[in-house]
Amino acid sequence: MNRTAHLRIAAIQQGPNEADPRRNVDALLRSIDEAAAGGADVVVATELSTTPYFCGAAEPVYRAAAEPVPGPLTAAVGERARRHALVVVLPLFVRGADGRYTNSAVVIGLDGRPIPGRLGDGRSVPYFSKVHLPRIESASLVTDEPRHFTAGEAFPVFVTPHATLGVLICYDRRFPEAWRELALAGAEVVFMPACVPAWDPAAAASSADTFVAELRTRACENVLYVVACNRVGVEEFDGRRTTFFGKSCIIAPGGTVLAQAPGDVPCILRAALDLGEVGRTRARLPLLRDRRPAAYSRLRYEGASR
Repeated sequence: MNRTAHLRIAAIQQGPNEADPRRNVDALLRSIDEAAAGGADVVVATELSTTPYFCGAAEPVYRAAAEPVPGPLTAAVGERARRHALVVVLPLFVRGADGRYTNSAVVIGLDGRPIPGRLGDGRSVPYFSKVHLPRIESASLVTDEPRHFTAGEAFPVFVTPHATLGVLICYDRRFPEAWRELALAGAEVVFMPACVPAWDPAAAASSADTFVAELRTRACENVLYVVACNRVGVEEFDGRRTTFFGKSCIIAPGGTVLAQAPGDVPCILRAALDLGEVGRTRARLPLLRDRRPAAYSRLRYEGASR
């Protein structure tokens, strides 16, 4: 694999998305062009990049906008990836060949085709699907993702010409086991597209601080780069207004924040990652080597829930 010593990242902080997916697709393609013009090697967009965050609706909606993989959206983004020699982490609403609807992300390679994800048992999957689906109701936030999606079941890694990538989507970030799965599978960079709202719109800054602190911890615990791409702005859907606080960020293996987006406007966040820093930091702080899995008896369970 021809590795890139310094990987140039562009995170497209979108938002708020419009009701018409076609307009969102057009905006996404323009942003990919802009990211490429700035020299990006890998581009990532926000969760559900071509629709509003519709998961507070009482009934399944936007099913007509769900895409097969491969499909029209992966073809359009794939053409941009091929034209600009990019890898694109594309979050989208997927209608699978089995009829299941998932909140997913496809990794598109330099040739414009989806890169299959590699599982620990040697199997491959066409894309990553969000594993942890939140169901939350509060005064300021309603979401019921299990009503709209089927949960994914595994954490693949994607071997690209530049690096080995992992993907988590939004709520997946809350579960340390997901990050450790990817680190043990060889991920050097984990991309985390998201639609994280402020629980209290009046306290969006506090929500953003917690978001970034959590991701810094995950980068330190697993000694890898984290690229988080969050939606921004006030989105109106189904009679509700949801405030997304942005603050997309790129974090080094030691927890240093290399770049951070504002909390009030869409933008393209950029940073160059020194991939050699992953190995150097792991040599200085060999957390993965010094684990003692045999002592973690409560993690060895099947189907338990609390």
